[in-house]
This record gives sequence, structure tokens and C-alpha cells, in this order.
Amino acid sequence: MERRELVKEAIKANINAPSRTIARMLHEKYPEYSVDSWRNIARTLRGNNGENKRKQLKDKSLVRPNQNPAVVGREYNLQPVDLTVKPYVFKYKKPLILSDIHLPYHDLDAVVAAVNKGVDEGVDSILLNGDTLDFYQVSRFSKAGNAPSIREEREMFWEFISYLKDSIDVPIIFKVGNHEDRLALYIRQNAPQFADLHEYSLKSFLNLDELGIDYVESRQKIIMGGLTVLHGHEAGDSIFSPVNPARGAFLKYKASTLAGHNHQSSSHFESNIRGELTGCWSTGCLCQMTPEYRPFAYTKWNHGFAIVKVEKDGSFDVSNYRIINGNVHT
Repeated sequence: MERRELVKEAIKANINAPSRTIARMLHEKYPEYSVDSWRNIARTLRGNNGENKRKQLKDKSLVRPNQNPAVVGREYNLQPVDLTVKPYVFKYKKPLILSDIHLPYHDLDAVVAAVNKGVDEGVDSILLNGDTLDFYQVSRFSKAGNAPSIREEREMFWEFISYLKDSIDVPIIFKVGNHEDRLALYIRQNAPQFADLHEYSLKSFLNLDELGIDYVESRQKIIMGGLTVLHGHEAGDSIFSPVNPARGAFLKYKASTLAGHNHQSSSHFESNIRGELTGCWSTGCLCQMTPEYRPFAYTKWNHGFAIVKVEKDGSFDVSNYRIINGNVHT
């Protein structure tokens, strides 16, 4: 049987198959001919060698029916890897937002002042908005000899969670910040064989499931109605360090946003040509103000936190508090 007839039979038996697949099938039976030579015959019979050839084609019975792009993608193994980071939709209406605690390098008076304000305001949830832990021992910096171990840091985190639950019996949500990212980075660089094991993930390492704490990934946005909440590291390094971090957030995100990361309370508001207002906020930190690695940080840093009220229609109100000498100020 001539090769064209062999190809015709193969196409009729597999009318929905692409020409390359048919060519491979024929190559397995007749390996003396290359895949490309079989495919060229199939494409000629199907009129796939240009628009003019397709118009001149007399026998349309061998033409492959139009295929849904998703089907074609599967046949050619062209399905993309989904890198989309889906947002975390916040379901509570009045969260206390605590950022940049940096356990065990926290300021206890500032932490207590923020939690007490949350109690007084009747918050319905607590969002730990990144850098709750410091993970100093797995940072890239040279280490002080007397620094707490990772085990001690984790145990203090568990004590902190117990304190929160005893103070405010509300759901707790844990957002990963750039300091918590240090653990995964350390494992990838020093023990990559363990990087994909659940037991070595941050969520497992901190026993968050057992503690009943929701987990938000490092790059996940948190949606609170019309407000997007980030830790602040998600957009990567900037080419500038704005005097006003909230204005920097506006320039990056162009939407109402609240973030920590900069250890500085600030706000910025702009309206567009339609009169629609965008507000951005950055929250202060709850860590020590004069760390060894940055002894004059207090010149820009300040203690602070936020409480957000979210309405059913998605509108929201942000109370961005500063803590001065243990006292809370708006």
C-alpha cells in the first residue's frame, strides 16, 4: 500500500488527532520513514500547507474538525503552569491588624497596648500581618552569639498565641512576611532535598492547623471589601524609598491598600478625575526601636497598629493608631 493511502487510513481512524500524532503512530509501524515525512503527507492531505492549498483541497473528509483551544493544548501538552496567586478573602468585619512584631525582639509594652485597644474596640478577629517572627538565626546576616535559637523563637510564638487567645477570644489569621520567608529560603539554599516536604513548611513548623489559625501565603493579597491588605514586601524592592510609605504604596498599587513592613505609620489620599477616592495606609511596628543592627531606627520607625471596619457593601474605615510611650493615639 502506498504511503499516502496508509496516511489516509490513519487519518480516517483518528480524525480528531493532530497530524503530528498520526505521524508518530505511523513511524512506530514503519520506522524506516521519519516522523516528519509522515507528517508532511498528512498535512498535504489535510490542506495544512497554506491557505491556498486548503482552498484547492478537493477531499474535505480528512480535514480535522475545528478544535477548542483547550483541547488542542492538552493534545500538544501545552497547558500552562498556573502561577496565579489567588487572594485571601477576609470574612470578618472588624479585625485588629498587628504587623512587624518580630518575636522575640518585640516591644512588650507596645504589644500589650495594641491588644488592649483591640479588646476595648470589640474586634472580631486578629490579623498577624507579616513578620510576626524574626527568624534571625536563618537570616543572611552575621549572628550574635547570644541570640535566641529557632526553637526558643517558636516557643515564644506559641506563648504569644496563647496570650492573644486569653486576651481576645477571636479567630486569628497569620500572614507570611519577608522575615518568615527566611525559613523556606534557608531550606532551599542549604537543604533543598527537604524543600517540598510538608513537615518543613512554615505552616507545619508553627503548628498553625493545630492552633486553629488560618494561613495566608507570602504573596497572597488579603481582600477586605474595597481594601487590599499586604505585608508590604509583595511588590519586591523599589527603586526609591519614599518618605511617606503610604504614598509609595499608592504609586505601586493604584488602589486602596494597607501594609506594614516599613515600620512607619502614614497615610495618603488621592482622587481621580471621576472623584473616586483612593486611600493608602502603612502601619507602625510592634518591635524594639533600637535593634543592634539598626540602632537609630527610631528616627523613622514608630510603634503602631490598625483596626479596620468593613461594611456589607465593601466600604471600610481604617483607624491607624500610633503608640507613644505605651499610650495609643490616632
